Amino acid sequence: MFRQAGLLVLAGFALTACGGSAADPNIARVCKVLTAVAAADTDPKADPDTVQMHVVMGLANEFEDDLPYLGSLVSKADTATDAACPQARTAIMALTGKDSLGAVMR
Repeated sequence: MFRQAGLLVLAGFALTACGGSAADPNIARVCKVLTAVAAADTDPKADPDTVQMHVVMGLANEFEDDLPYLGSLVSKADTATDAACPQARTAIMALTGKDSLGAVMR
């Protein structure tokens, strides 16, 4: 019994280390959008407003079936994406010149 509990704890740590978010399964969808926008808008001279628009529109498309979730995302986006997809989050913030992902989404 203790061995099984230990394996479950290790599995939980592995999931967290790989960017999984047990608390919010939708974060993978957010990361998908951020990664796609960051890959498409790689030019450091890209217009920050255009990159911001791509993020907002990408999230709106991804969550058109769950607009209440999208509204709640602004307050938790930074914490959740910092754990799940920090490179994409950092790239978006650098391209937009914003200090938080919540600011990018406003």
